Amino acid sequence: MEVWGSWNQHDYNLFYNAGSFSESNGVNGDPLFVNAAAGNFHLQSTSPAINKGTDVSSIRAVDYEGNPIVGLPDIGAFEYS
Repeated sequence: MEVWGSWNQHDYNLFYNAGSFSESNGVNGDPLFVNAAAGNFHLQSTSPAINKGTDVSSIRAVDYEGNPIVGLPDIGAFEYS
């Protein structure tokens, strides 16, 4: 989390097993990774993180692996494809 001055800014996150913690544009639920135990953090087709990010088209056009971000990005490093 980045800190500017005396306040923190965070939004468009996915919370799993976080109790009642939430934010205005956040998602609560299982991210449905393909195989987190094996280090595969790609999203399954039914993940609640798909298309729930904020528009980043003015600063980033690809995900962590270089896949294009089309429309609203997914929450996380990898776009579901």
